[in-house]
Amino acid sequence: MFSKGQGTIEYLVILGIIILIGLVVVGLSTNFLEQTEQINASTNRVDSSIGITGISITENILDDSGNGAVTLQNTSNDQITLTKITVNGIDNNYNKIILRGDSATFILNNLSCTCSAGETNKTCTYTIYFTQNGVITTRTKTLTANCSSNFSTDERATIPTPPTCTSFTYSDWGDCNAGSLQGRTIQTTTPNVCTGGTPTITQSCTYIIPCVVLGEGTEGAPIKLCDCTDLPLMDANAGMRSKYFSLGRDINCSDATSSGGALWNSGAGFDPIGAPSTTFTGGLDGNNHIIYNLYINRPATDYIGLFGTINSATITNIGLVDHNIIGKAFTGGLIGIQYFGTTTNNYTTGTTTGTNNVGGLNGFHFSGTATNNYTTGNTNGTIDVGGLIGEAQQGSITNSYSDGNTTGTDNVGGLIGKQYAGTTTNNYTTGTTTGTTDVGGLIGYQSSATITSNYWDITLTTQNNCHGSRDTGCTSTDNNAAGYYGSNGIPFTELSWSDSTWTARDNDHPIFIWQ
Repeated sequence: MFSKGQGTIEYLVILGIIILIGLVVVGLSTNFLEQTEQINASTNRVDSSIGITGISITENILDDSGNGAVTLQNTSNDQITLTKITVNGIDNNYNKIILRGDSATFILNNLSCTCSAGETNKTCTYTIYFTQNGVITTRTKTLTANCSSNFSTDERATIPTPPTCTSFTYSDWGDCNAGSLQGRTIQTTTPNVCTGGTPTITQSCTYIIPCVVLGEGTEGAPIKLCDCTDLPLMDANAGMRSKYFSLGRDINCSDATSSGGALWNSGAGFDPIGAPSTTFTGGLDGNNHIIYNLYINRPATDYIGLFGTINSATITNIGLVDHNIIGKAFTGGLIGIQYFGTTTNNYTTGTTTGTNNVGGLNGFHFSGTATNNYTTGNTNGTIDVGGLIGEAQQGSITNSYSDGNTTGTDNVGGLIGKQYAGTTTNNYTTGTTTGTTDVGGLIGYQSSATITSNYWDITLTTQNNCHGSRDTGCTSTDNNAAGYYGSNGIPFTELSWSDSTWTARDNDHPIFIWQ
């Protein structure tokens, strides 16, 4: 969580700070990428220059991804221009004017000084470059930053117990938007009506600083998405569909469900990113964050998923948890149809339902690369239904697994429903697989594919064959722990699976090291 930090010599106490990173969207033009940075500091300051003439540090945060933010206040009597901040030798360049008495937040990217798991603060060497009255000044100090998992916070004020009173109204609590807190997202708690006496109570609110949204949309400087309502930005126009994005924090899309508040698109739920004529070609890095409760109910529509259609795109490090996605043909939990490109370190846990080409992760996969992905939810369809991928043509499916139940009629596989050509290597399945024609524990129907070093659990999948009526390239287990890993603990040792990718579990199938 985003929290306040300070310099190690002295620090500035702030009663209220707003972080407002503005992305200005005018007609969805390129002005979207223009950003402003502003922090309003409260009164009752305890001045501290941390030994750097004219500058105080009022906020200092780092996370474990090499990013952070530092807020500087101009405590001099002159205008200054901040040109660069170096943290442990990594430069971040700016050209930002800070007027006398004003504050500004500067985002730090790609740092070598990062927080580790369990750390509450981190000490790094900061060098601040600025000009004052035309004089170029450099100051280096060792500062301590608070550790954060992302750029967001909940600051919860203590809610006092109302005194006994004859009457009590919300107006007695004052204004949550007053003073330096103005501009934050605010949630209020209203007390019960009191009886007897006169209320004497202090205003209490919840203040949420939004996660930082910035970036030019390049692979090195992606645009951050912080809420479910930000996701459609990836499909705003042709220019946006070719840009790179990242998740700034976990996102809850419950407001798009039929039970979670406002219905999106008259009950049809989320509108998938990209279609055959408007394909998404950029990238999305989830930064190991999760999108919860994504809801799509479009049973008469093809190309359904978080992404409807992607072409040569890169989708990585995203968890789709408790989704409920209903489509027609080419329906996947994460992607409806993928041409080329890569999907790496992604997973889904919800329910995916369609007709043909239905997959828990990807409905149709053509000539792309799918690596280190998994699904644990249920996948339902009719033809070409797979726990991970409905149909794969060419391309490669490597180091992936499916642990959910897969149900269909023809060409039903625990991992892939139907596969033409391409390679399937180092994958396994454990979910119940049910169908009528061409049903396999790993692949339902395959032709000309290269299948190597795969496992399927006969007991759990309820299928006696790996793909169709054959077992080439596969080894079966019978829900027997001895088959999951060898004496050295490496998963599926006899098939030379890598212990740098997989980790063994006692009496259970292996999982990825990154899980």
